[in-house]
Amino acid sequence: MNVKLLKIFIITVFAVIAVFFVVVPAIKNSSDDHETVDNTGSAYDTGTEDISNTSMRYDSTEISTEDIAEDSVTNLTDNDNEATTESLRRSHAESSDSDEDTDDEDVDDEDVVDEANDTSDKDENETGDASCSDYPLYPATPEEAGVSDTTPPFFVSSSNPKYITVGETFNLDDCVGYIDDFDRNVTLTQSGSVDTSTPGSYPVTAIITDSAGNSSSMSITVKVVSSSSEIPAAEPASHMNYSDFIATYKVAGTSVGIDVSKWQGDVDFEKVRDAGCQFVIMRMGVTGSSYELDSYFLQNYKRAREAGLKVGVYMSTKDYDADLLREHLIQMIEDLGGDSLDFPIVFDWESWGKFQQYHMNLYDINNLLRIFMNTAHEYGYEGMLYSSRNKLGTVWLDPGQYTLWYARYNATPDYSDSPYIMWQKGQGYIDGIAGEVDLNIYYDTFD
Repeated sequence: MNVKLLKIFIITVFAVIAVFFVVVPAIKNSSDDHETVDNTGSAYDTGTEDISNTSMRYDSTEISTEDIAEDSVTNLTDNDNEATTESLRRSHAESSDSDEDTDDEDVDDEDVVDEANDTSDKDENETGDASCSDYPLYPATPEEAGVSDTTPPFFVSSSNPKYITVGETFNLDDCVGYIDDFDRNVTLTQSGSVDTSTPGSYPVTAIITDSAGNSSSMSITVKVVSSSSEIPAAEPASHMNYSDFIATYKVAGTSVGIDVSKWQGDVDFEKVRDAGCQFVIMRMGVTGSSYELDSYFLQNYKRAREAGLKVGVYMSTKDYDADLLREHLIQMIEDLGGDSLDFPIVFDWESWGKFQQYHMNLYDINNLLRIFMNTAHEYGYEGMLYSSRNKLGTVWLDPGQYTLWYARYNATPDYSDSPYIMWQKGQGYIDGIAGEVDLNIYYDTFD
């Protein structure tokens, strides 16, 4: 009997030892495995943020306000524009003289913006990470793209011939704009000299070279004249009256309109409508170092709507930073207060003279466009690219994937199988505007 008890005792001891050395460590390891999974998840999230933050990288060189603000920006205090952007956010309702009523309307406006944007429940990736957007960003370096840089930089603008007066300093960099696919700091060199103390014609060659050694060149004639009166005036552009524009270019299935900004001054949109105009695209945002509303936008928007015209807006931008562009577009969209538009919001970049000052490469500027398109769509709007024929063939990559507003004056619009939804044909005159205005054909109707 004692032997049996001893055996039971020995078996029990071995069982306790087994539990201590086998089961307990297994439980601990299982717990450690769960912690490892959690840590891996955190590392993955951080990695995702790092990737999104390096999607666009820009040169740190500072650009002065004077460099990027070629167009003067007027504050919102001109004429009828003493109203703030809240005027538009109220969807054109009559504002109250009561501060209490105004406060109530401000709350409603915020609700409208929040409802239109519907971003309150989204996480960071859903509200701004380009990796989640409709248009993925282009790789902006050879390393990111996995290619060798064998493409030379090219010129996007030039002053040729270039006129200067005797004694004036000649700077070749002021005469040309250029861009490279990857290099953000292309080198410009000059072949040939200019004697600015002696009138005459001097041929020079502008040579642009990227960091990979690829280069291209352009011949420029510099003409030194004794006085500015010897500089020939630009040939005046041809203009037509709006009635002739309608008779010549409006065909079945199309609509005709104009685009305006502060440069048209006070516009009588009822007269514009009565002249046969069906829509107006107006400059809303003016962006670069800051965001401003076009000084006539509030007035133009209100009056065009009241006249029964279809309305679209564009952002004239010199933004060269992706985050700043996005911030400015969001601010512009919020100023719309949830209003519906009859056209996509237009991306208008036209600062090609001395483009090199922005230290962007070809993929950077195209990524700006994609960020604009993605952001507009994120906030419930569509985007549209405004471009000349030249830039569609050189700067803008894969333009057929975007909604396009085409600018070409010296050609007859193509109405069949056109890749554009709108053609800016030229400038002309219309009742209701004192001066010239851009004339447009929209390849659709509003029926």
